[in-house]
Amino acid sequence: MAFFDKAASLKNIVFISIPDNLEQKIGSFSIDPTVLLPVEVPDSQKEFELGQLSWEQIATALCKIIAYDPGHKSIDYYKHFLLAIRPEIETELSLGGVKKADQKEFTLAEELFLVLKNLFPENPGHRLNLALTLENHSQLYADLGKQTTAEEYREYAFGEYAEILQIAPDSTDAQFNAGHFFFKNGNYDRALSCFKAYLEKGTDEKRRKLLSEIVSKLEQQHSADDQFKQAYDFIVMEQEEKGIEKIGEFLTQRPDVWNAWFLKGWAERRIGDYAQAKADFEKALSLTDENVDLLNELAICAMETGNFKESRKHLSSALSMEPENIKIISNLGILAIKSGDIEEARGFFRTVLEFDENDEIARKYLEYLNSEQE
Repeated sequence: MAFFDKAASLKNIVFISIPDNLEQKIGSFSIDPTVLLPVEVPDSQKEFELGQLSWEQIATALCKIIAYDPGHKSIDYYKHFLLAIRPEIETELSLGGVKKADQKEFTLAEELFLVLKNLFPENPGHRLNLALTLENHSQLYADLGKQTTAEEYREYAFGEYAEILQIAPDSTDAQFNAGHFFFKNGNYDRALSCFKAYLEKGTDEKRRKLLSEIVSKLEQQHSADDQFKQAYDFIVMEQEEKGIEKIGEFLTQRPDVWNAWFLKGWAERRIGDYAQAKADFEKALSLTDENVDLLNELAICAMETGNFKESRKHLSSALSMEPENIKIISNLGILAIKSGDIEEARGFFRTVLEFDENDEIARKYLEYLNSEQE
């Protein structure tokens, strides 16, 4: 059963009128005989037996309604009723929820924390316990290889953390735990925001030391990401020299990022510095697996520096990965022209047009080759 599945969670709930022998007042709380009370009927019990009704059965059903149907028309009455018959319920459910979570009985723990969240909405601690339990439940499903369900529970946890931060922005516990959740799931901007908020008000020195180190690394990463984006924008806008300078700054901090070397090589190839571009593409290749774009760029640089054999090797490898990649087939055609094999070049460009009859590059090369022959 998925979390928040109202229909499944309330399938055994029935509503009854107040029995005549039931007390009409519990402390200062007055029972309203016009309001139907929920009772949970176990699967093993085919029908409800009124004579066996107990406060415990009513309390259990009230908890279910409060957890899964907080918009019920009589919800306020049910909350007061539950507090009247179980005045210590906050402590009882809190301890029970923590115990069940520790025992990895997450479904039951989630239900207990959901009751507390809806019964005591002013206490962010209950929402935080619910979020932590959902997060751990998600990890359990991930460990079991049930990725779809794991993602579903991760989304539930995300919603709870986002809600906590909205209603209790000054809660250092919420900032600390939500920050770690966002960090673990790759949402570094939100993680950084939470960790900075904790450092402004949090007093736990062990936590402060840990978060200070993480914040420092995240800020460096944020700065590096900006440099990468700026470099790409410069190159796209044909300001390659500025792009090369900016990506160089990035690489001083992150020399192990293969696509940064690729970006630098791309800019250098665009301005005709083929030897340096080739070196950068080879560096990129040393940091990642072969891919078509990288092999294609290496092939272009090898071709432009006169190493036709190496160029063909890279293009052939790329073509084996993507046999219908017309960019690779076109470059094989260009390589064939440079190598003096005109018939082979024609064959490559004709193949391109078979895949895409509107390809202008292949069409123009074929026109050029035909005119040269004439």
